[in-house]
Amino acid sequence: MNKTLKILIPVICINALIYVLFFVKSTIFKKETVSIALVGLHRSETGQDIINAVTMYLEKVNAEGGIDGKRIELRLYDDNNDVAKAEQIARQIAAEKEVLLVLGHHYSSTSDIAGKIYGIHRIPAITAAATAESVTAEKPWYFRTIPNNKMQADFIANYLYLTLKKSSVSIVYDEDLYGTSLAQNFEKTVNNLGVSVKEKWSFNLKGPNPDTQLKWIIEDLVKSDDPGGLFLAVHAKEGAYFISELKDAGKHFLCIGPDTFSDRDFILQFSELPKEKSTPGYYTDGIYSSSPFISSIADDEAYQFRQAFLRNYGKEPAWSAYCYFDAARVAVEAMKKAGLKGEGELRGDRERIRNALAGFFKKENAVDGITGLIFFDKNGDLNRPYAMGVYKDQRLLPAFTQYKQVIDPKGVKNLFKRVLEGEYIVIDRELMSKFNVIYTDVFINDIKKMDIHHSTCTIDFNILFQFSGDLNLDKIDFSNAITPVRLNKPVAEKIDGQTVTRIYRVKADFLTGFDLNAYPFFSYMVPIRMRYTSNTDHRMIHIADLSRISGLPVPAYHPMDDPGGDAVKWDIKDIQYYREHLLDEAGMGQPGVFVEQDGTNITQFNVEIRLEKEGWSDVIKIFIPSIIMLVALYLTYYMPMDRLAFKVLLVAAVIIVNAGFHFKLLSDIPMGYSTSIEHVLLSVYFFAVISVISSIIVSKNYRKGEYRNCKRLMLVGKVVYPFMILSLAFLITLMYYLPGKGGGL
Repeated sequence: MNKTLKILIPVICINALIYVLFFVKSTIFKKETVSIALVGLHRSETGQDIINAVTMYLEKVNAEGGIDGKRIELRLYDDNNDVAKAEQIARQIAAEKEVLLVLGHHYSSTSDIAGKIYGIHRIPAITAAATAESVTAEKPWYFRTIPNNKMQADFIANYLYLTLKKSSVSIVYDEDLYGTSLAQNFEKTVNNLGVSVKEKWSFNLKGPNPDTQLKWIIEDLVKSDDPGGLFLAVHAKEGAYFISELKDAGKHFLCIGPDTFSDRDFILQFSELPKEKSTPGYYTDGIYSSSPFISSIADDEAYQFRQAFLRNYGKEPAWSAYCYFDAARVAVEAMKKAGLKGEGELRGDRERIRNALAGFFKKENAVDGITGLIFFDKNGDLNRPYAMGVYKDQRLLPAFTQYKQVIDPKGVKNLFKRVLEGEYIVIDRELMSKFNVIYTDVFINDIKKMDIHHSTCTIDFNILFQFSGDLNLDKIDFSNAITPVRLNKPVAEKIDGQTVTRIYRVKADFLTGFDLNAYPFFSYMVPIRMRYTSNTDHRMIHIADLSRISGLPVPAYHPMDDPGGDAVKWDIKDIQYYREHLLDEAGMGQPGVFVEQDGTNITQFNVEIRLEKEGWSDVIKIFIPSIIMLVALYLTYYMPMDRLAFKVLLVAAVIIVNAGFHFKLLSDIPMGYSTSIEHVLLSVYFFAVISVISSIIVSKNYRKGEYRNCKRLMLVGKVVYPFMILSLAFLITLMYYLPGKGGGL
């Protein structure tokens, strides 16, 4: 009976522990969650990008402890961009009484109908895609983290007139909420600018024979010799239809579209067309599109988001991914500021969140997003200009002329004169300043004379610039060049209308700031840093394959014509490009893509080249002495048990030799670095001490006649020592050699 109890009692205790850990934990120890809904067309490419971006941000917040210890749960609802479905989902969210806040919807029409229901049930909502004014107008529970249609239409109208120099326009628009809002605001603005509206067409996809309506518009456009600038206030599918039909009819009008043209879904509409397949960009090259955000003219934080998105999902994020990442950030910041009460306080928590969102009403208490500072006006809208993109080679590149918001116009000197000169414009009572974009690409010829003591090297490269109009490239400063670099005569040049492309050959010494932590795993990051030093704002951005896009080939590099190279050969493993904001311009507002702050405006363009030494011979040569010393220490476990003096002598010799190598390393490598080889050398000291201690213990046991213990200790050393060495090798590889661990700045 006692034996039975002895068996049963532990079994019962173990089962009880399992019950507590796996069942009771789910009720007693479960972390409280708060729910956010994300609503939109999730099956589309853009929809997936939005889900991924929001998930990335919420996972980061949850990993950092959530909101006051509460984990954020994301609930997905697909409204198929359909008004009826959107209304159904909004009522469902209200009935479930679990969601604190809604992110979405994507279309203006779906957001408008859902917003009425959210208002009735007092559920705060944030959209980062729907742009019609009615989405937030008279809806105090709805907020928007991108500019609305009035701002967009005004911006497009001004861009057509001031930058593209169009004195007449024609309009095609969808009669839904989105298209009508854009067309009405656009027409009003161009009339105020004195631009004539030649023609205006509309269609209703919900009406009878929508295909016939579209064909009639195409027939009228084909008959037109010059409609002026053609503004297409339509969605992606219809926009692609108009553009492809016009191009097939031999018409090459200047077409400009709204933010729907900047979605990935727009370019995908052309992917199956034979002419587009054979000649990428056949239909879309030269098409302009406004966009709430273009990542290539953004700063470092947006670049970091892009890199993380590429690592996680293997594709470029759409603009909506950046904007919804920011929308999620705004939602979380509001929830933190609200001080959530939790269970039983759903209605009160929703109201507290809504009030916190309304509290982001000026730049001093704005949310710092990757697209810029986010704060709302009285309608819950964000007021800042759009970016303007132009399609080239199936990519939406930033146009050469962009505008940014001026937060404090009082700080701008000679404002009236500068407005007349076109340096500033006024859009919807907001002052905007112009900045210029310079496309840049770098082609590395050779990197030599790597000097790790002085952190310098010689870089030979071709640099390609493409810009609009007249630009003084002497203003470009290579900030980490040891001596000033002058861009003299270009080695190649091409001028196509206002677009100028130039290639310069540069060979100069640069400061590198080598990070030698990975030594001797020779992986270094070598930077080239450039900035345009001028009172006017010029932003250099990287455009991949710029030589091919521009049609200007880069001159071939012949190493034989350039003697004096290093004996060591380096492989270029990766080149990364990004911009960083150094200082801010006087009176130019908040930092970000389209808004800047007080100070002096300097943005830096960085090229970072990751190098690795060819082959492993040098690495092996550096590690061989340490390997020999570790093997010598291992031999002490195979020596006779009574030879303590010889073992100690061997260990002492190893320590002296190791100290010699360590001293040489310290003299070769600048102070302040803890390198991989130094960790190995320090480990040799450690294993030497272990060898001495184990030898002394074995010797003592041997003298006492405890031969069995001696054999056990020797066996343990023979087994454990190699295991420890392999563990050391694994840790060194993990810390210093794996991608992203070696080198860097």
